[in-house]
Amino acid sequence: MIGPGLYLDMDSDSYFADPCDLPSLTQSGIPTLLDRSPMHFAYEHPRLNPYGWRETGDRARWLGSAVHRLALGRGREISVIRYRDYASADARRDRDEAVRNGRIPVLERDLTAARDMARILRGQIEEACEGHAYVTEAVMIWKELTQYGEIWCRGMLDVWCPAMALALDPKALRISATPGAFGRAAADAGYDVQAVFYRRGLEKIFPELKGSVRFVNLVVESAPPHGAQMFEPDPNTLYVAERQCAKAMELFARCLSRREWPGYPHGVQTYSSPAYHQNKVINS
Repeated sequence: MIGPGLYLDMDSDSYFADPCDLPSLTQSGIPTLLDRSPMHFAYEHPRLNPYGWRETGDRARWLGSAVHRLALGRGREISVIRYRDYASADARRDRDEAVRNGRIPVLERDLTAARDMARILRGQIEEACEGHAYVTEAVMIWKELTQYGEIWCRGMLDVWCPAMALALDPKALRISATPGAFGRAAADAGYDVQAVFYRRGLEKIFPELKGSVRFVNLVVESAPPHGAQMFEPDPNTLYVAERQCAKAMELFARCLSRREWPGYPHGVQTYSSPAYHQNKVINS
């Protein structure tokens, strides 16, 4: 186990296995903790349930991982699956073998698109960093104080530019790279919470940077012609995300201190059908 700090050479398997002294909180776990239940969070946590759920991925996720590898030069190696799709048993066999060997399966016809997106993201990184040096896949480990005691937190920065106090998060997404579309995606996927969480981590590790750290998403559309834009959350979005982070940290600390990970509330819950459905029925 290791202490708080920024680690530049930690491999991804060690990071995802959780190298902290106690089970730690990550940005990706916060939506599960808040939107589903602590029970679901614990089931997916590598230290709280080492034999539980594991993400197997799909074509879109593997393509994103391949873009990450090609853009940053870090991460798992790519295995090219030389079939048009995964309809045949042979294609699925090659895909599954790549996954078992810890590699990223990418269909041959997807590789050109992955290279194009990676090239665009590298250009965005260079533009954002303005010629300054940067590191990739830097692991942050820090502690937060809650009313239930200290908790460990961790995150992996895709790109960190120390000279500009700038964290960058490249993403290849199946949405339009416009503020409206990305704002909806950010709310659904927790990218806004990630911005707050990672800024907190960096400011804990580098207290001299408090108030000056920026977190920018670099988005490229996965569909041709691969339009791209950079995004930062506005002040209102940051305020809401900060409240989510604080709530998640307190809930995580309480569950960890009590060693209790409750599921959904007991009793009968009420539900509402979507507004569009109600309006359709009423107006028909």
